[in-house]
Amino acid sequence: MGLNAMHILKSRKGVALVIALILGLVSVAFLAGIFMMVSTGARMSGLERTYTSAIEAARGGADIVCRLLRRGGVTIQDLDDATWVTVRDQSCLNDKLQNVTTNWSNCGEHADDHDDFSDIRDYYDLRTTAGSYTVNVKIVDTKSYVNVHGDTCYIYTVHVLSISNDEPNDKAWITFLYRVEP
Repeated sequence: MGLNAMHILKSRKGVALVIALILGLVSVAFLAGIFMMVSTGARMSGLERTYTSAIEAARGGADIVCRLLRRGGVTIQDLDDATWVTVRDQSCLNDKLQNVTTNWSNCGEHADDHDDFSDIRDYYDLRTTAGSYTVNVKIVDTKSYVNVHGDTCYIYTVHVLSISNDEPNDKAWITFLYRVEP
């Protein structure tokens, strides 16, 4: 090693600059990480809030159909006079409430289709609004059985789809079974 090389290695004039640059880069990386965590948390919170709203709207639609299916609950005549709910086809809905799926004669070709969102949205049985959501309810299957007392009982499979009127990608789909005994 030459004299100049030894002099450079012994000189510590640039060490402070290098350390300051390294600490600066570490600080910038740390702040960027914190910013990314905060922005991701805010975005996730917003997504959770909109999904919660969509699921609550769908639960409201499920409550409406459960009241309709329950004996002594809301009747189709009550719904026909109501301004807050739309019955797409009253004769089809009557068929779905009183007959097994194979005997739905008034419902046409889309009676039990339920493969996608558009089917429930376009061929609903009941439609209402909940806040900024349109809630579509469709009964897709009706089964019957006779209980130990000899009464005919029904089990309905129901789809409820809530779609935001403001943001069409904000939606929730609930499927449930509901058993009705006399």
